[in-house]
Amino acid sequence: MTTDNQSQRGPKAALPTAETELTGPDAEAQLDRRSFLTRSAGVLGLALAGGSLATLLNSCEDDATRGPVDTDPGNAITVELNIAEEEKLQAVGGSLKRSFGSNNGGFPLIIVRTAEDRFRAYTAKCTHQACPVEEDLVTNRIWCACHDSYFDPNTGIPFEGSQARLPLQEFQSEFDAETQKLTITF
Repeated sequence: MTTDNQSQRGPKAALPTAETELTGPDAEAQLDRRSFLTRSAGVLGLALAGGSLATLLNSCEDDATRGPVDTDPGNAITVELNIAEEEKLQAVGGSLKRSFGSNNGGFPLIIVRTAEDRFRAYTAKCTHQACPVEEDLVTNRIWCACHDSYFDPNTGIPFEGSQARLPLQEFQSEFDAETQKLTITF
């Protein structure tokens, strides 16, 4: 009696290699497996690429691409800012970064005094990849540190060469010179 399990099963069959060609039912089974694996890998690759593309596109979405701000007076939320109490906004060209609770999705605004009686209120979120923007007091521009984009404080439009292509979202603002109150509408 032999103890070798191979010898009990008969001669060892040769496995197919790249040099040997399969014929008959083995060839069909091998081709089916190969086709299945190839197609499965292709479908998996497309699913992963599609998911990555969707994530990438969503990360580029911003306020400007989501459409206009709802300006229906029945849905509007307003806040008041007493300009007389805000030292940074006393002179033309002054700016201030300020949050107003959950308005603007919790992002602060950058408020810029563009004339004695005119203010602009922009979201402090870059239109390129929604990074926070800051007041740049040295250059008198609005700056996004993520990709070194600059915006014109008078218009919210990005300067040439910036990664951002769309202007900052602006909220309606009205200034009452008599009361020194700036009303911002969300």
